[in-house]
Amino acid sequence: MCAYLSTGKPDIQVVYCENDNEAYGAIEALEEYGYTCGEGGVAVISFDATGTCLTLCLEGKIALAVECNPLLGELVEEVIQTLEAGGTPAKHTYVEETCFKGEDLTEGFIAERGY
Repeated sequence: MCAYLSTGKPDIQVVYCENDNEAYGAIEALEEYGYTCGEGGVAVISFDATGTCLTLCLEGKIALAVECNPLLGELVEEVIQTLEAGGTPAKHTYVEETCFKGEDLTEGFIAERGY
């Protein structure tokens, strides 16, 4: 992001980040170059939705946090037990994930999450 921004002052409206760490770096670079992230500025979209990301979303710096739920332990255990019992686990299993905007969040909700 810094390399791109150093080429001038491009008109940036949205930055799409594949993970939260990319979003943190993009926000830092954008702000270093005088951009505002959030309302009236650059809309940053991030994937992971960790606690820090959700806090930045609540604060308005991240416009959209898309969850990549890592809490798969119980599901994996169930598949292993099915296999050990000679069964065949379901071919497809879907993990519930959510998209968050600042208005969806509270500090309490963020504090209660497992990641």
